[in-house]
Amino acid sequence: VFVRGGQVVLATGENQVQLVGLTGIPQNFEVENVLAAIGAAWALGISPDLICAGISTFDLGPAETAS
Repeated sequence: VFVRGGQVVLATGENQVQLVGLTGIPQNFEVENVLAAIGAAWALGISPDLICAGISTFDLGPAETAS
C-alpha cells in the first residue's frame, strides 16, 4: 500500500489497483494512519471497493478529534 501521483495504490507484484485519491481522505486524518488501516483491511481480505467505501464515508465528529 503506497501513494503515487496523489492516489493510494494497492499492489501485489505487478498487479496494482488505484484505490482512492488523497483528496478523498478526510483532512483530519494522517495519511500514514490511513495507509496502515487500508493495509490491515486488505490483509484481512476486505475488498478494495469496501475499503474505499469505508474511507469515503468515515467521519469523526468534533468530540473525537479534539485534543
